[in-house]
Amino acid sequence: MSFYSFVSIFVIVLIRTVTLSAQLDMYNTLLFSPEIISPKAVSYLEKTYNLSGENIRFLIRNPDDETGIVYFNLHDNENTCVLATDCILNHFRGKFIELKFKGDRWIGGFMTPIYHFWFDPNRIYSDFGIFKTLKSYRSFTAENKKKVRIFSEYVTDSLLKDAEIVIAVHNNMKGYSLEQYLPDSIFAKSAAQIHYNKERSPHDFYFVNEPAHFRYFKHLGYNVILQSKDPEDDGSLSVYCAKKKIPYINIEALEGHFEEQHEMLLELQLFLMHILKLQE
Repeated sequence: MSFYSFVSIFVIVLIRTVTLSAQLDMYNTLLFSPEIISPKAVSYLEKTYNLSGENIRFLIRNPDDETGIVYFNLHDNENTCVLATDCILNHFRGKFIELKFKGDRWIGGFMTPIYHFWFDPNRIYSDFGIFKTLKSYRSFTAENKKKVRIFSEYVTDSLLKDAEIVIAVHNNMKGYSLEQYLPDSIFAKSAAQIHYNKERSPHDFYFVNEPAHFRYFKHLGYNVILQSKDPEDDGSLSVYCAKKKIPYINIEALEGHFEEQHEMLLELQLFLMHILKLQE
């Protein structure tokens, strides 16, 4: 680690430590008050994308926000993260985009009884990713690939065009956790570094592409993964952001772990606040 990088992260952590006592009342109120489960009204905009007769909807909270902070929920069957992020928007700025499609993880439809398409909306941000996800659902055709590519470009070039940091919010089930990124595990190639605090659930973790972000959350004792510089091209938004040099943070939590995910979102907000102070 360079001296400058070390000093930068030290200053961020020091500022957080010094100011945390003043913020503690607000933090505890937000985290433990029953009021947080009843989000106040925010501005909304809904956009619809028609893909071969199937309507994919995007519900956008605070569509006019100009901070460059964009939260994104890509899977319509992951609901705890939506509630937790809605609560954050009661008190902090940022735009939140929620993909909605029949309550399903996948997007798909039948154009004829034998001609159909299915794909994972978080696996379409490279040509190879589009090929893999369509192939895995036995939906690959040249025409389907073209249509899904155009859809993915709508997401990146329109919905995310002003994003200066992408904050993905996801929920997982029992089959997916930080442990799958450990050495000799299925996703080990995608992890440059891992901090695993076994006092926390392996299902609750940050996944980041900036070393400074990794060091910050590691210092605070959270589970966190730093994406490798050469991750497997699975077409995911994290790989796309790395290629485009867009800071990316995924806040991942087990479905139902509302308090854990809300705490992680709040911790991210404190981090962003300190970054902005250093840049003033």
